Amino acid sequence: MKLNRKHLRKMILTEIKKLQETREDHIQGIRNKITALESELSREQAFHGKQKSSHPMYSGEYVDDYSYYDDILSDMGSSEDRSGVIKKKINLLKRQLASFEQADGGDIGYGNMPRY
Repeated sequence: MKLNRKHLRKMILTEIKKLQETREDHIQGIRNKITALESELSREQAFHGKQKSSHPMYSGEYVDDYSYYDDILSDMGSSEDRSGVIKKKINLLKRQLASFEQADGGDIGYGNMPRY
């Protein structure tokens, strides 16, 4: 079979249409990301709560080695930092979702989409 220009163009356009994401697909993708991040945040907060309640500094036990406390506090800080990052991502996605929904099928405009 010989490919001519017209047939090749038709094949390419068909493949491009398959790859393009509809507005509804994009909005649903944002909702799915928010749901996944919220479940990750709850897991992170549960882990942080278990970590905090399990070590001697908060349970009233005394440990003579102060480096032990430094390790625990640095681990807790990183867990709180992860929770903060997840919360920021969720807030950004919610603002982007609101922008899409307010546009109601219209163009949002490149400069109007929340980025931070």
